[in-house]
Amino acid sequence: MLSLRAVVRSLQFKDSLVLPVLSFPISHGLNFSRRNNYDKVITRGMAGHSHWQNIKGIKSANDAAYNKLTEKHVRDMRIVIQESGGQTDPKLNKRLGDMIKRGKKLNITLTTMERVMKSYDKVRDGGTKIKVEANGPGFCGIIVELHTNRVKHVRDQVAHRLKKFGATLAKEGQIKDRFFDLKGVILTSVEEGQTIDIDAATDTAIESEAEDVIEVIDSNTGLPGLQFYCDPSQLHVVRDNLENAGCTITDCNLGYRAHTFVPLEAPQLKLTSDLIEMLEEIEETTQVYNNAEPAS
Repeated sequence: MLSLRAVVRSLQFKDSLVLPVLSFPISHGLNFSRRNNYDKVITRGMAGHSHWQNIKGIKSANDAAYNKLTEKHVRDMRIVIQESGGQTDPKLNKRLGDMIKRGKKLNITLTTMERVMKSYDKVRDGGTKIKVEANGPGFCGIIVELHTNRVKHVRDQVAHRLKKFGATLAKEGQIKDRFFDLKGVILTSVEEGQTIDIDAATDTAIESEAEDVIEVIDSNTGLPGLQFYCDPSQLHVVRDNLENAGCTITDCNLGYRAHTFVPLEAPQLKLTSDLIEMLEEIEETTQVYNNAEPAS
């Protein structure tokens, strides 16, 4: 079955292509008001009638993406400061120091990050971390972590987005206890152009008392990195061991790791991906976890 994007592209060549009649089961929860599926195709093909208009349109999109990334990083820095009891010295607050390193990788200016540290006392809002668990498409498990001082409002936003995709809220602990383990998670960066030796990384993990290591792609920078997992109680010990081994730490936190996965067919996998994207668009969202995997 052709994707919606493929159909839109084919409209440009309707004289030479016979289009099939498409039908989408209601259970798929497709929302044609969303722009993700086809507006991007039309926009890039019709951005303007001049080279400058095309450049201007692309630059505006890039600026918007950068601003959104900066806002999220600033919010995460404030959370790290708050959880440390208000410690704004990166030498004494290692997680904050890691956030500054990560910000540099994301090309966020040092001035912006220094402003966050200097103004923390003025913007302190007493927000709290909450967790929402859900049954996603195909009964996969989803955990959404958010930081907010508007708990009911944020829960309602999550529930609204879940409903659009046929997903439902779950009782506290129902998803977490069934599918996930709480782990210490340490993200390290790799310089652009540098190849990853997973065998060497495994040796580093063992020597640093980590439980496991996987190769990842940083969703913000698009650069490769290594993610180490450890017992939550050993998080800072393993972090220091990795730093002493020469690793560049860009994030260090507690997070959930799936131990049981739910295989999904392509349509359900696409729905899950779109749902996660919408959940991440909530301003207060700090992390979204899921246990979906492609069906073999």
